[in-house]
Amino acid sequence: MSKVIKVTYGDNILSDLFESVTNIKRDIGSGWTNNTQAKKEGVDVITSSRGPRNISFDYLIKGTFFSEINANKQKLASYINSEDTLGLVFEDEPNKVWYALPDGEQSYEPESNKGTLTFLVPSGHAVSSFTNVLNLSNSGGVNGTITPSTVDGSVTAVIKNKGTLPAWLRFKIKCSQENGYIGIASPTGAFEMGNIQEADGVVKPESEYFYNSESNIPFSKFTDAVGVANPQNNLLA
Repeated sequence: MSKVIKVTYGDNILSDLFESVTNIKRDIGSGWTNNTQAKKEGVDVITSSRGPRNISFDYLIKGTFFSEINANKQKLASYINSEDTLGLVFEDEPNKVWYALPDGEQSYEPESNKGTLTFLVPSGHAVSSFTNVLNLSNSGGVNGTITPSTVDGSVTAVIKNKGTLPAWLRFKIKCSQENGYIGIASPTGAFEMGNIQEADGVVKPESEYFYNSESNIPFSKFTDAVGVANPQNNLLA
């Protein structure tokens, strides 16, 4: 038996209902709409926008007897019955998720048990199902570089986006010393948190008095778990 390419939609595995999946159509890119205005030579482009995208594939429904075929048809109808976009994933591109809706009439031929499923991707593009991590341990590799400055304490990060669309970034910053300010600047904007003038010069102690047993007679014999006083101060219980 030939292997059927795995196709999932939302939480359901559509290909479990099929004997075969063929003729998968995922055209190159999505359609573009350009709004132009004529001028003496050529045109001026007023707006340019990416349109939606259609994805379709042919299937052969699984089953030998009418009852099996009919049950799988009903399951298929329930699997694709969604008014919200769900993730459509094909096994040959496991890292791409197409957030799609069923679109148009979903054809089926009773004589051959074959049909075609068609989906609309409103955004016109897929999204990645995984994230890449850039840190000091892999700096200089395929994801980019991180370069700390020995002059002003700043850090420069050059991130390589290996996709075809802008990517959202998630920063995780760990300060190596007390710091009241964090600033992130890029060619497209800036983010600030805290007070850049924070320089009170006060070092907060790492331990403070929590309880003094000498000033509380009923608990004057309090000690730690092994009966030893705190080495920093013998009054600390």
